Formats: sequence, C-alpha cells, structure tokens
Amino acid sequence: VSARRSGERLGLAQYSGLGIAIIGLTYLFLPGVTAPNPTGALLMAASGLAWALYTLAGKTATNPMTTTFGNFLRAAPLALIASLVTLSQIEITSTGLILGALSGGITSGLGYILWYSTLPKLSTTQASILQILTPPLTSLAGIIFLNEVFTARLGISSALILAGVLLALLANKKK
Repeated sequence: VSARRSGERLGLAQYSGLGIAIIGLTYLFLPGVTAPNPTGALLMAASGLAWALYTLAGKTATNPMTTTFGNFLRAAPLALIASLVTLSQIEITSTGLILGALSGGITSGLGYILWYSTLPKLSTTQASILQILTPPLTSLAGIIFLNEVFTARLGISSALILAGVLLALLANKKK
C-alpha cells in the first residue's frame, strides 16, 4: 500500500516472484507435523506486520543509530510491563542477563542500525520483498547455531521463497 502511494508499481515478473515467495511461505506454515502451531504462526504474522511498520518508519530515519537507540528506550517500558506479568515464571541468571544483553541490545541493535542505514538505498517494494527472506534465513541460523533439524518442508519452502525473491528483485533491476 505504501509503495503504491509513492508511485511504485509492480510488473508481472515482480508479482510472479512475490507470488512464488508467498507460496513458499504458505507451504512452510501449512498444518502438519513440522509446521508451527496456529498461535505461533499468528504471533509470527503479527511480528511481520510490526516489522513492516518499523521498516516504513525507518525510511525517513536520518540517523539510524540515534533512531534505533530511541526505539529501544521507548520499547523498554513495554518489555518491563510484559516481564512483570510473567514475573513468577522468570528465572534470572547472570548468564541469561549477559546473553539477553548481547542478543537484544547489541546484536539486534546493530541489525536494526544496519537495516535503517540500508533502507534509503531501497525502494519500498524492494524492502518489502527482502523481508520475506526472514523465515528461511532465521531457519538457517537455527540449523547452524542451535542444531535444529533441516526438513524437506523447510528446504522446499526456502527454495520457493528464495526463487521468488530473486525473480522479483531481478525484474525490479530490469525496470
């Protein structure tokens, strides 16, 4: 919607690539033994929508580091409130605090800064298409770092997503 408002139009090849990627994403989340449960899939969809809104906001960010720091500061009270709701289930350890700070504060912060630095060089359409790569990239990281299992469903869906994104981006280049 935002891309159309700014005058960006998709061609047939871009729609086709996007369609192939969405088919791959849908196949990944189809009900089955290895598919995520519906609640998990709904939470991932909500996360994707939030990320899209965050990306649109980032298109106008003039200083990615300052913007990201401000976003983290504004999110901290919400995280604290969410933590208070589950306080009885929280087990705080020094290792957990260190890993949380590294993962949430440093790794995520650097990722957001990089993304906000890259956004001005991308059209809204390109940024949207690239976001579809998140599930296969996250799955690959899970396989590499967490010893998660590579499944046929993951392989097929990732191949479809990657092929669709590649087709859409290459078609965009030719325009």
